[in-house]
Amino acid sequence: LLEGSRPTLGVVAAGVSFEQIYSKLPDSLSTLPCYRFIPNTAIALRESMSLLSAANTSPEQDKLMMDLLGQLGKAVLIPQEMLAAGTSLTSCGTGFALQFIKANVQVAIEMGFSPEQATELIAQTVKGAAELLLENKTTPEVEIRKVTTPGGITIRGLNEMEASGFTASVIKGIKASLL
Repeated sequence: LLEGSRPTLGVVAAGVSFEQIYSKLPDSLSTLPCYRFIPNTAIALRESMSLLSAANTSPEQDKLMMDLLGQLGKAVLIPQEMLAAGTSLTSCGTGFALQFIKANVQVAIEMGFSPEQATELIAQTVKGAAELLLENKTTPEVEIRKVTTPGGITIRGLNEMEASGFTASVIKGIKASLL
């Protein structure tokens, strides 16, 4: 990432703009190439969905950074204006997904499964559902239709979740996490 003798700055911090970063630097560094990146905790397993935003960088530097972050999961280069929304979806999203898993594990234990069995059942189910979307390049609606039948148990469960405000609650939670 070094361009001659000029370093490239990388910042891992939500809610700190390029303008704020550059304002802390001497004027002589005001055009320093800079990246803001937001990984999530799955980076520990090389499964992060990382966000990257760039200022004063070259396409070659961007490619190098994307390749680097690609070694730690998946990465997308987005405009700075989208980082707050992206952080709510990918970084906070890990917590939101785990809350959904937690609720499923709780009811599985109530149904008689051990905590270990419940966690494995639910985690693998959620992982498989995510893989269906990624591999098939479909939408949640398409995959939901594949597992629901009129009057069946899946549609009954989905209807009950919606009657309790599931989708609205998820949307409110994500919007509340915006910086």
